[in-house]
Amino acid sequence: MKDVSLLLSLFADRNTLPKWIANVINDGRATARAEVEAQRGDVILDHLVASNRRVDLFAHLRIRHGKPSGDLYARWGILGLGVALDNGQRRFHLLHAARWYQSQPDLLPPLAVR
Repeated sequence: MKDVSLLLSLFADRNTLPKWIANVINDGRATARAEVEAQRGDVILDHLVASNRRVDLFAHLRIRHGKPSGDLYARWGILGLGVALDNGQRRFHLLHAARWYQSQPDLLPPLAVR
C-alpha cells in the first residue's frame, strides 16, 4: 500500500479529523494484511492490520452493496481512536478506545479456527 489513508477514509471524512492526522497516515509506505471473504455484493475484510512508521490501524469491515460498516482502531504512540461506522453514521471512541475495539465482535472466525 502507498499509505493507510484509503482505509481511514472509509471510516472518517478527512475534513472531520485534525489536520495533523494527515501527516501521520501519509507517512511512508504501509503494509497491510487481512482475511477477505466475498459473496454476492458482500465483501468482508476482517482481522485487518495496516501500519506505517507512525500509525497502526486495526479493523473489522463489511462492504455490503457498496456501503461500508464496521469498527476501526487507530493507534499512534500512546494515543488511540476508535470509530464505529454503521449506516453512514460514525461514532468516535476516544476514552479506552483499545478496550472498546477489542470488545467488538469479529466478522469472520480467525483463520486458524476455520
